[in-house]
Amino acid sequence: MEYIGETKNTFRLRFHGHTQKYNDDIKRLEKNIRARIYHPIALHYKETGHALSDFGFFILKSHFKDDWDRKCYESFLIHKFDTVKKGLNLSCGVFPNY
Repeated sequence: MEYIGETKNTFRLRFHGHTQKYNDDIKRLEKNIRARIYHPIALHYKETGHALSDFGFFILKSHFKDDWDRKCYESFLIHKFDTVKKGLNLSCGVFPNY
């Protein structure tokens, strides 16, 4: 199962943000508290029992020209790997109809 994401922050900071959201959502899911939007990895955990430690993380590219270049590359990869249908992405990024 794949998830494509982008950040202008360091990987460490972005991963920490994902971890915090994941942990908060797991607590809500276990207590059956409704949330407007759950983190896709937390939903995957609920459906499969996979923990965050079961996932692998890779940096595919860095040093983009600007924010737009980074967001375009993210959208390209989401479409290339079809991670909205076959993965954990909730949207296609900046190019909904690539």
